[in-house]
Amino acid sequence: MKTFEQEFDYARPLGSGIHGSVYQISDIHAAKFYDEQNVSDPDKECKIAKELYKNNINVPKPEGVFKIDLKAKNTFLSQKHAFVMEYLPGYILEDVPSNEIKRLGLNELAEIELEKARKLGFLTIDSEPRRNNSNQIWCPDRNRIYIIDFVNWVDGRKL
Repeated sequence: MKTFEQEFDYARPLGSGIHGSVYQISDIHAAKFYDEQNVSDPDKECKIAKELYKNNINVPKPEGVFKIDLKAKNTFLSQKHAFVMEYLPGYILEDVPSNEIKRLGLNELAEIELEKARKLGFLTIDSEPRRNNSNQIWCPDRNRIYIIDFVNWVDGRKL
């Protein structure tokens, strides 16, 4: 297991869910730390993200799964395994007002990315990913929607 070593004064919380929590760990990186009770596989999630990224689907650029050794004030993040990816300066789509989502066509942009993934053979067991705005980030500076959180995704090409 590779080690991702950097020194920080903080790790800024970005979000959390059933499988773990995501923190901004540098100006350009975020890391998903998995709950210890959870059986999620960070390597599987990273592999799916890498395949999607390689096929030009808007996902944060995956860096890999690392043992994180942060010399930070919140040292509870030290010596933990995490999926490290590009930090995206944007908004979780569920936090964007619905009138803005509609006006900007953000659901349509998200559906384009999800459809590209489906055409490649990727499947998700999320009930309705196109309506799950907690797994999508809108980056207004880039005018793009990014898909995040691949714990419940499967590479259907390998079934």
